[in-house]
Formats: sequence, C-alpha cells, structure tokens
Amino acid sequence: MRRSLGVAAAAAAGVTFAASLLAVLAGPDDVLGLPSRAVSTAGVAVVTNPNVVSRVGPTVHLTARRTGPPVEGSPDLVLALGHTEDVRSYVGDAPHTVVVQVLPELGTVRTEDVAGSGTLPGPPLGQDFWVVEASGPAAAGVRWPTTDGVWSWVLLNADGSPGVAAEVAVGVEVPGLFAWSLGVVGVVLGAVAVALLLLRLRRGPATRPGARSRALPFPQPRGRPRVDVG
Repeated sequence: MRRSLGVAAAAAAGVTFAASLLAVLAGPDDVLGLPSRAVSTAGVAVVTNPNVVSRVGPTVHLTARRTGPPVEGSPDLVLALGHTEDVRSYVGDAPHTVVVQVLPELGTVRTEDVAGSGTLPGPPLGQDFWVVEASGPAAAGVRWPTTDGVWSWVLLNADGSPGVAAEVAVGVEVPGLFAWSLGVVGVVLGAVAVALLLLRLRRGPATRPGARSRALPFPQPRGRPRVDVG
C-alpha cells in the first residue's frame, strides 16, 4: 500500500513539474522559444537557405536583437521574409552570408560567406516582395503563420550598408498551451487533495500518543427499590 502511494505521489509530482515548466516556458502568449543564436556578416545581409524555413502550419515568432547597444546615427535593423527567388534577385551579387543549417540540438548555426562586388538595388524597407517585415534601432520582431512555399529570412541594415550582427530567437506558437498547463496542474493538485482526504477518513480520527482508553462506569440505581404491597 505504502509503495503504491509512493509511486502515485512521484508520478503526480512529475506531471505537476512538467506542466508547470511548460506554463513558465510558454507564458500567456503560448509561445515556446528556442535559445537565441548569434548571426553576423561583413556583407550587406544574412539570408537563410530555403530548407531552414520548411515547416508548414505553426505560427512562428522571430526576433532579432542587435549585438551591443545601438550607436547614435546607426541604421535600424531590418528583419524580413520573402520568396527565396525574390530574395536572391534582390541580394544579387552583393556580399552576404547564407545560413545553411540550424541545429537546435547542438546549439549551432552553419553559415557560408558569399563574396561579391555588387550593392543592393535599393533600401530594404518597403520592398513589395516582402511577406512580413519589421525594423527597429535595437530589435525587430515578426509573427508569421507559416504557409506552403519556398521562403528565406533576411537580416539587413535599413540603409543597405555592410556589417550586420544580431542575436536571433525563434519561437513557435502553440494555442492554448499556457491554459492547458495550468489546468493540468490544477487537476493534479485537486486529485492529490481528494486522495489525502479519503485516506484520512479511512484511517479514522487520530489519537494522541500515549492516550489510554477509559471505560465508563455502569450507572447504579440510587437508594432501595420501592415495593408496593397491595
């Protein structure tokens, strides 16, 4: 019996811990994020290979934060997504860096530098082939419900100048994950409370250690019984 209770308690603790951890990681916005990774280039842009963006269905949250504090007068950081063919046409023969592969389990990002002598045909902001785009002096973030297609993410300076460096973090939105995790924690804690209550009722009221039971005396009649003689 005790062994079964121990196993059940350990299982309840494990489930509660896992659900609590999921709630903390996801937060109220239901986004599970991966650790950020540093990417940089001496060229004009960092471009991802199509295979890096190959999953269809989940909503992706991507945030890029410039490495180091922003310098006064420095261009904004631009994060954008477009069809790979359009992106390659835009970058052309300008020097850039390609993200070949992302290995989350190893915490590494494989990149290749592409040499070139060209320049961008125009500033990146406002280009009509971007599906999503964002910019900011220190950070840029976008939310994109993934769809079928051949896509590439691009990281650039707003004026198209060379030298881009940022920490990039990716998150996947899981609708209802935060509420579900809290619900699991509540159900498990409620079940534990009910089990403890039932166990207490089954054992009966607790007695103090060393207490002795005392028999109550049988009540005796007072005086002599009265007998009526007819």
